[in-house]
Amino acid sequence: MAADFSLATITRLPFGLALIAVMAMITRHAPKVPALLAGLIIGYVIYHAARLWAPDIELGPVIGSIDIEGWAPVSMIEAASTLRLGLKHIWWTLIAGSLTLAIVGTLDTVFTLRTARNLADIQVGQDRALVGLGMANLVSPMMGGLFVSTSAALTAANYRAGGRMRTSTFASRAVLLAAILAFPNLIFSMPLVVLSAILVFVGINTIDRWALRTARQALLGDSAVGRSQARRNMAVVAAVALATVLGQPVIGAVVGVALACIVFMIEMSRPVVRRKEIVGKTRSRRIRSTAQTELLAIHERELAVLELQGVLFFGNADELAEEIDRLPSVVRVIILDFRAVSDVDASGALTLQQISARSARRGQRLFFSDFRDAEALEEFTSQSDGPNIYPDLEAALERFEEEIVERTDSTARSVIEVPLERTDFGMTMAPEDLKMLMSYLDRVEFPKGAVLCRAGDQADRLWMLTRGCISVWVDAPGGRRRLASIGAGCTVGEMGFLTERPRSTDVIADEDVVAYELTSSAANKISKARPHIAQAVLRSIARQLSDRLRNATEDLRMSHM
Repeated sequence: MAADFSLATITRLPFGLALIAVMAMITRHAPKVPALLAGLIIGYVIYHAARLWAPDIELGPVIGSIDIEGWAPVSMIEAASTLRLGLKHIWWTLIAGSLTLAIVGTLDTVFTLRTARNLADIQVGQDRALVGLGMANLVSPMMGGLFVSTSAALTAANYRAGGRMRTSTFASRAVLLAAILAFPNLIFSMPLVVLSAILVFVGINTIDRWALRTARQALLGDSAVGRSQARRNMAVVAAVALATVLGQPVIGAVVGVALACIVFMIEMSRPVVRRKEIVGKTRSRRIRSTAQTELLAIHERELAVLELQGVLFFGNADELAEEIDRLPSVVRVIILDFRAVSDVDASGALTLQQISARSARRGQRLFFSDFRDAEALEEFTSQSDGPNIYPDLEAALERFEEEIVERTDSTARSVIEVPLERTDFGMTMAPEDLKMLMSYLDRVEFPKGAVLCRAGDQADRLWMLTRGCISVWVDAPGGRRRLASIGAGCTVGEMGFLTERPRSTDVIADEDVVAYELTSSAANKISKARPHIAQAVLRSIARQLSDRLRNATEDLRMSHM
């Protein structure tokens, strides 16, 4: 026995692993080639070629012939007569098992039909499909068949392979039946090791990434809400898996359906769209020049922000689609904020694909912020330039504003330097005063990533940005945090310059920056030689700080409307 086991391990296991590796390589490098069919053919040919070349090699048996002589449909009356004596002892298994399978099959069918509708973007009659499924499952046991339902995985595979009509499913079954009837010896000579490798490969591919992400979220999730949701989902998975492993799959299915219904009701008690903001109620924290701020106010109606929550799946994905369809036609960019979304399943991702396609046809674009699974989003969305994915809402808002500014103001592009007289500092000073001030300023350049100043440094200078932008960072108890970004046309470091107190934040260049620098020593020279210029500088700084305070107050007021 030990020798047989050793021989089988030496020959069958490497062969099966190699075949799995081949199918994995086909899936990765030639996705249009059906990996399972290719693996079946390759394994079949190699198996029988090896048996011809080395008859003594141990690669395991084949399926072998199946004796179907004397087969006939099972009579329900005969079956009932046979089970009459033992029916009292198995009634619970029959009734509970049938009911559970019916519920699971119905849910699976509804989910598959929704998947098919999202894939093909067509309406599917769910009632007709469920009635047909029920009739088929009433007839199937009379013929010795088993309970069946449609499969989302097979439906998706059929669609990816080119199937677009209902007849494609019948065609696949007809081909399988024809192969069995026309080439039975070919089927009977199929090696079991090849089928085992294919089953293992299918099993690996069916490992749900959702379960892995949920387990990681349950243990290492950033938010308490996300961890709680993930733990509820993992409890359902664990209950079903435990019951199945213990040999009670029916009970496991019942428990899983019950727990899933409870989780479903909890999630459905909240709308998927938690907050919808239009008409400039949401703005980035980037500090901009007065000219750019006024420009953005003109185009603020082109943005809509939808903050989502809970789990996005087939039960509430249509609600999101309807909310987007109701947006005003003037909206050009829609930001979907996934910060409070704990999970997006396959049906929800497919709905995002539909939303993306419909939005593109209307001339709208989707921005996604705080989306955890970027790879899945790239797979399911169909924007020509790929999905616009941003780490947080702030980054998405900044991108929208930058596009507006670049589209409407050619001098605002990061590669073009803004003249000093068009900055906030220059526009708040008289031209003759600004001309005199220029002799006291130094033109400086900072490459991307350069540090203009750090917290604790002496505040002995300020900068008037004419190209590029910077970010203001602070070390907080929860980690390093960006307080704001400041773009070309604005002044940086003026508060510390006025108070002469040490810097409280780090200022870092986000891109190549050009600025005019005014030092404390230069300011002292101006005060002595030209006091009216010094007063003009102070008035300019005061006006800029006043404008920023007013804008911050307005943003705070709008956020609470």
